[in-house]
Amino acid sequence: MLFDAAAFEVNVNDFSKRNDPDAFERFLLDEIIRLNDGAFMTAGGESPAGKDEEALIADEAAFQANLNQGYILCYTELANLYRGEGLWPQCFDVYESLSELIEKEGLSNTQIGLSAYLNEAYARIDAGQSDRALALLEKAQNVPCDDPVALSRIYDAQAALCASSGDLNGAKEASMKSVECARDGAGDSVEYATMVMNHAAMLARMGDNTDAATAVDVLLEREDVPSSLRWQALNFRAKIGYQAGDYLAAAESLSTLISEAKGFGALAEQLPSLCLNCSEMYRLAGLTDKAEEYRELSAGSNS
Repeated sequence: MLFDAAAFEVNVNDFSKRNDPDAFERFLLDEIIRLNDGAFMTAGGESPAGKDEEALIADEAAFQANLNQGYILCYTELANLYRGEGLWPQCFDVYESLSELIEKEGLSNTQIGLSAYLNEAYARIDAGQSDRALALLEKAQNVPCDDPVALSRIYDAQAALCASSGDLNGAKEASMKSVECARDGAGDSVEYATMVMNHAAMLARMGDNTDAATAVDVLLEREDVPSSLRWQALNFRAKIGYQAGDYLAAAESLSTLISEAKGFGALAEQLPSLCLNCSEMYRLAGLTDKAEEYRELSAGSNS
């Protein structure tokens, strides 16, 4: 097997923790070169002795599927890396390579094609290329799909596109559909939590703080939300409270976040600033004793 997906995932997770984009880029480019070399050597090699034509065809198909998996995962991670860095020419060059591979291998009307179209659509939205994003979204919508999580992503991309063009009502409607689809595919709690957070952000952007807060509160009631996403939700709930002038709700959200993070021994670097923010929210809410408590906690977190 030329490409080991499990080992690749381990490497990707390792690089994400290291926060070294240059090293991650080198790894991905080297991996693509390795795949190219492996494909070339195999194409020029001799047929294994003792295998009939049917077995050889099966082996070739399995090899090609493994090779495609490697290319698709490498291209996707590389495009995401360039997108995160705002390197749009490099990002879209990678998406062009991915698109050519998908078309060549007849994957356009599969979940792989759909995912690639949506990923590039998000990148085009970020780059301010709404027309290109719309064309990609339409391609994604034309892929036969009954997976609620995939449908949720389609609606989420539509919401982002509507918002980028100023159609906030259309964005709100599409965002709600995204959450409804994600809820139907509740087996993926991470995807569901992400879509709820996107929806809440859309509502907050429109100034609908009450509905945004309700969406996050409902999410926080679920027991299957991973800790990292739960803490993001609590932090965002605090921001909504601050934006709405509900300083007590903001302070209590931060207080819960701080307590849970400390219980897990997590977010050590962020705790001082979280405590300071919490102190400020309690001060604005008129609770000076609590404000002082968290100001002191901030000082203790720094030591």
